[in-house]
Amino acid sequence: VINCYGEMFATPVNWWEQWMAFHFDDALELASGDTKRPAELWGPISRAKYPALTEEEETISKPLSALCEAAFDAILVHMMNSAGGGS
Repeated sequence: VINCYGEMFATPVNWWEQWMAFHFDDALELASGDTKRPAELWGPISRAKYPALTEEEETISKPLSALCEAAFDAILVHMMNSAGGGS
């Protein structure tokens, strides 16, 4: 796992607080010069691209993307803390 995040995750609760702040509170400067919060970069899954989607599935696609990213990140943090002894 490679990233440029400089903070430690002392507990799962601490990781979750940092994850939420990073995605919903902190603004990032993009290469374009724009400033956005990471959550603003999640796009919906479009029914135009995936016609089998229902309207409801398209509507909830952004929150589901957030949930999937959170679960994936939590798994990575758990694996690295387990393998590295939490250091």
